[in-house]
Amino acid sequence: GSPHPCKAATNRKMQSQLEMGLRELQAEVRRISAQDDEQKGTETETAEAAASRQEKRLTVLQSILQMAMFEVAVAPSAAAGNWRIHLDAAAAVFRHMVPPPPSSSSSSSSSGPTATPSSWAASLARLAEPAHPDWPLSFGGGVRMWRPPQAALRFFAANLLFMDVMAAVALGRAPRLTDYHASVIPRGGGGDNATGNEDEARIDMSGFVGLDNDTVQLLADVSSLAAWKREQKATAAGTLDAAAAAELQRRSNVLAADIASRIAQLCPCSSSFKDIANGHSSASSSSSSPGTVADQLLLNSHHNNHHSSSPATSPQTDTGGEPLPPAQNNHIWLRAAQAYLQTVHRGWRPLQDPDLRRFSRETAAELGALPRPAALRSLAFPYCLAGCLAVGDEERRLIRALA
Repeated sequence: GSPHPCKAATNRKMQSQLEMGLRELQAEVRRISAQDDEQKGTETETAEAAASRQEKRLTVLQSILQMAMFEVAVAPSAAAGNWRIHLDAAAAVFRHMVPPPPSSSSSSSSSGPTATPSSWAASLARLAEPAHPDWPLSFGGGVRMWRPPQAALRFFAANLLFMDVMAAVALGRAPRLTDYHASVIPRGGGGDNATGNEDEARIDMSGFVGLDNDTVQLLADVSSLAAWKREQKATAAGTLDAAAAAELQRRSNVLAADIASRIAQLCPCSSSFKDIANGHSSASSSSSSPGTVADQLLLNSHHNNHHSSSPATSPQTDTGGEPLPPAQNNHIWLRAAQAYLQTVHRGWRPLQDPDLRRFSRETAAELGALPRPAALRSLAFPYCLAGCLAVGDEERRLIRALA
């Protein structure tokens, strides 16, 4: 028999529960589709009925995303690809709830057509109480209270858009929901300081996934470029012609400058990547010692929060599960985006490319110097990328960071 009968029995029960949940979800989708078909034959629909149907779709979206997260976390290897099916289904439900403009497509790039702001704002408005259409309630200072279904849609929309980007990075394809980026997660933040209905509906991703909108969109742009390069090589017998190579160079330079500029905004003390923004190799630039940028970010965060933080929760003394300062978290992810862009532009040459070697060396030192190992939970992608590039002492630093 099995050497682990209890584990095998638990896995069988888990699989049975998962299949039962999937059947219930499919039945709910069929019920909603039938209601949609019935509604097509009527001329008008009350606000209450529209809100009820939207809430049912939201429940389906929530269930599908939770199932995708479950598959990623604990599903057996035989079902390792099921999360892709769930993610595609979640994207389809989201598009039904928040229709993009007819001219857009799921494969458009971040710089292409975008969903109209009113489509996102209107979808949130449909979830407001009919008797209180002025939701969300504003309390000043950027504080807003959303009705629970509105808050839920914002939460799951933020998670879906982030999962879409990270799936694109993992699968080597372009994100499929970039036509929503400009209206739902615009560059420069969300609706914390907005005054109009369309502006206040926009999402600040830092409150949901710990990364700001610029970082998420830059990752999406790099993955879109990677997918474009793959398509160009597929149509040219595995190589890029002169025109495609020139376009790859141009787009890479633009993205490199954007990422370097964002890093400089987060930490003006960093001069490590100014040469990249100017089109030069960072290997020739004189940079501060490893960890200096991270130390400065921590000091800046501590300086900005020391009046409200006790010694027990100070970023420099806490050894528990408190999150990283937002600036440092975004900085590490942007560094990973730079390394990712380098591999897209120049190919996978971890031992020959001086920029990749430098990223690996400095990121290993930065992750190894984090004040709390629990912070790595929000840095899975940078950690894995640094681990793929690490050699020798860099590997040992990364392993020690987990201790």
